[in-house]
Amino acid sequence: MKTNVWISMIVKLMINISIVVCISSITNAQESVVSKKSKVSFTGRLHAQAQASNAEAADNMNNSFSIRRARLTAKFKNLTGTMEGKVQFDLGEGGYKLKDGYVELKFNSKYNVKLGQFKKPFSLWELTSSTKTMVIERGNKLLGSGWKSTNNIIVKDGLYAGRDIGLMMHGKMNKLKYSVGVFNGNGYNKKKDDDNGKLIGGRAVFSATKTLAVGAAFSNRTVSEYDSFIDTLKNGNSASFQAFGIDMDYGIKHKVSKNGLWVQAEFLTGANPNYSEEAKFMGLTFLASYNLKKGESGAIYSIRPALRIDYSQRNTDDDDTGSILLTPGLDIFFDEFNRLQINLDIVKPQMDGADTEMGIRFQLQMHI
Repeated sequence: MKTNVWISMIVKLMINISIVVCISSITNAQESVVSKKSKVSFTGRLHAQAQASNAEAADNMNNSFSIRRARLTAKFKNLTGTMEGKVQFDLGEGGYKLKDGYVELKFNSKYNVKLGQFKKPFSLWELTSSTKTMVIERGNKLLGSGWKSTNNIIVKDGLYAGRDIGLMMHGKMNKLKYSVGVFNGNGYNKKKDDDNGKLIGGRAVFSATKTLAVGAAFSNRTVSEYDSFIDTLKNGNSASFQAFGIDMDYGIKHKVSKNGLWVQAEFLTGANPNYSEEAKFMGLTFLASYNLKKGESGAIYSIRPALRIDYSQRNTDDDDTGSILLTPGLDIFFDEFNRLQINLDIVKPQMDGADTEMGIRFQLQMHI
């Protein structure tokens, strides 16, 4: 039985890699297909991982290989520039999922409308592409760990961040960028919207200088048939939950063609509907890296050491729900996007008597 499982996993892996390689050869690294009225470009990414953990709950699986992401993306743009679109599928982790699928009307730089499935405008760290992030995982993905980082809370517990289906207006006015939208509030890839409640969210970013941007975000999620923790006889079935955040982005960002510092920091707080009716979560995330460019001609393009510190509490009234996630890491770039990433994840629960958990993670990232 185990042999059959391994054979099945190997076959799936080979199929995923074959599809990515096939798309790469056909498109010749983002080659555009142009018709009389539109232009289509293709991209892809493959993130192959290996990891090991000492978490107690991972005793039966304390090491693993995985295809974390195997994404194929098609982007559409009409020649007048008034309409754009994107379709992205992920074949990673044994699945076949639509990640992004939307159409966008481009009126001008100030006013644009996007309709479909895409990321909600909440959390700088969540909105940073996985091709650019300073560490491998946004949240705590340590094998066997049950502790949630800030990113886990806002994406899984509250559904404030991450992908959803909805309508969003966004644009740029001088130094200010804004996004505001209404979403189903159920998360992404749902067959239907089975709840009349909606999620309304927005984010504004002010570019104070060429290297410093500060942002603020809000999210209000209404659930019309919520009965997990509230007194439905007294309050009815409807409930609303809010979350707020402030963030800062400083430095060269992902421009690894330069030497320099890149810092991201954000503070997020609000209600945690997945924990209890009264629970308020709090999270503080800090990331820093310094890129050292080696040269254009050598095998190594640049080296980027990085550090992530995340402190989170699922319930601010209960210290036992808090944890610290510390991730020192190193990126070795072979060009501006393709890299080897090495991370050490250390999870320190705030609960008395809870063991510190550790894990090592490697990822090879290929970008087409």
